[in-house]
Amino acid sequence: MVNATNHPSKESQDDISLTEIAVLFIRRRKLLAISFLTVLLLGLGITFLIPQQYSYTTLYLLSQTTNEGTLLDSPETVTGILNSQYLPVLKAQYRKKYHEPIPFSIEIKNPPNTKLIEIISKESASHAPQVKEAHQALINQLSKEQDRRFAKSEDRIKKNLQMVKENTDLLKSVSDAGQALANAYEKKQSLQETLDSMRQGKTLAIARISDQPTSISRAIIAALVFMLATMISISLVLISAFADHVRQALDE
Repeated sequence: MVNATNHPSKESQDDISLTEIAVLFIRRRKLLAISFLTVLLLGLGITFLIPQQYSYTTLYLLSQTTNEGTLLDSPETVTGILNSQYLPVLKAQYRKKYHEPIPFSIEIKNPPNTKLIEIISKESASHAPQVKEAHQALINQLSKEQDRRFAKSEDRIKKNLQMVKENTDLLKSVSDAGQALANAYEKKQSLQETLDSMRQGKTLAIARISDQPTSISRAIIAALVFMLATMISISLVLISAFADHVRQALDE
């Protein structure tokens, strides 16, 4: 009768103890260290070579024409014109001047429940002058159009007000014009209030840079690189050990 203890099972032969794993890594400590440091230094080098991105914000307050805050144009209309007309022209001008496409994004939107037009770009500090130049060009176009429409609206109200004043003066000399005169005074007051409440659009900020980078923190990236270097170095050691084991098996 054969003693079972003298013939260890295949499963027990395939078991690897913690001691064997430790010996495996100690014997290949040079490979472990070299691969770990190579990946770590390469990853950290790339991390710190890539410039951090910041957010650049430009704000423009749209013109309003009444004391109720009625705007010359709706924010949706303004953003649509900026995106469909002015932005393509700006991109063409930038390419012509710098011989390359704009390297940063330009987002034009209206923050909810505001009378603002917001232009946002994300780019490194090295491109800050180009970002400011692009934002300024868009704001110049927007401001020019808003000022033109504001002046036209203001001129129309002033003309109406002048006409009402002249009619009021005429009615003063007419007998039994009490109701008409009262209506004229009311119309005159309404136009004057509208004129006084008109607010011309203005620029609130041009390419204002964020206090903190918008890109992922370098500390987080460094931690991820450390984990990646650890996993890759361990994997290389295990692959190396497996390859040696296969070669030994083939030589037997």
